[in-house]
Amino acid sequence: MTHMGRPNQAPYEALGQGDVLTHNELKFQLSLRAKFAKQLFGNNGDLWLAYSQTSWWQAFNRSHSSPFRETNYEPEAWLSFLTNASSHGAKLREASTGIVHESNGQAGSLSRSWNRVYANLEFVAGPWRLDAKPWLRIHESPQTDNNPDIVNYLGHYELRGFYRTNGGQIFSVMLRNVTSRANSEFDWTFPIAGKIRGMVQYYYGYGESLIDYNYRINRIGIGLAVTDWL
Repeated sequence: MTHMGRPNQAPYEALGQGDVLTHNELKFQLSLRAKFAKQLFGNNGDLWLAYSQTSWWQAFNRSHSSPFRETNYEPEAWLSFLTNASSHGAKLREASTGIVHESNGQAGSLSRSWNRVYANLEFVAGPWRLDAKPWLRIHESPQTDNNPDIVNYLGHYELRGFYRTNGGQIFSVMLRNVTSRANSEFDWTFPIAGKIRGMVQYYYGYGESLIDYNYRINRIGIGLAVTDWL
């Protein structure tokens, strides 16, 4: 369950449905990935395919039939290379490059989408991990571009840092576009039972969802995560 300080009513006001959103909603994400091919370049270079889907559900907004406010779809493919490079106690564990599409499946004034090529560098040092991910947006024609200014809000890179305690708690922070319209996310997950973890998440800035790419939000949520990652 999440609570946002001020919902973005503007996209729905254009449809004559202003002031329909409530502050509380449910957010959930499903992510799948699989190795499609391995060791494409000697004994290194694996091809991965992945799909993520994130939804924001106005489950408590019964006066408007509890609609799904937004769903974002994100298929991607990338090549990953394991490395042995290290410096000052930090190791570059993996370098990768890929392509990703993200859209919300809407039409008309609610449609949002973009395509990117990116690189990702994964550094580890003991219980610490840092992912540095720069990207370039793939150009679209003005006639089909639903959000031509999206890079002004989401920038050209993302940094994610992680710290794992001996007890299995994980603290993470995401920073994006910090020199302009900064976006940030703070997560704390902790073991509950098996692969089920409790989760607290705070988001401040632009672009948590595509419909809000140019709208600054302030959101906090609590919930559960099921994962074997990190």
